[in-house]
Amino acid sequence: MSVYSGGARLSFKDTLLSFFAGDAGPVASTAIRQYFEDHYTGSQFERLADGDANRITANDIVAVSMLGVDVPPAVSVWLLGSDGQDAVGRHLSSVPTNVDIRSSAGSTSRCGC
Repeated sequence: MSVYSGGARLSFKDTLLSFFAGDAGPVASTAIRQYFEDHYTGSQFERLADGDANRITANDIVAVSMLGVDVPPAVSVWLLGSDGQDAVGRHLSSVPTNVDIRSSAGSTSRCGC
């Protein structure tokens, strides 16, 4: 997962670090760096996930498992089959990929939160 900030594409780690400022910044930055440098399984998500934002692949299912999420076998089969690819692809293609994650312009929330 990468987002844009000032026109530059940031890694997930750099994006996460950019959220913290003030007194909490140094503690949060240390924890985030340690998480990625100690190679906790979740830190491998970005490396394993495929780059196609509009499609779910077998690599994506493995990447999600690095976060401790269990995708049931029947769901995996559906996601990777043509019905799942078509249905999920339609939804994913409507999500903007060129806006900063913190931008209200990129909000897809129905409640405006």
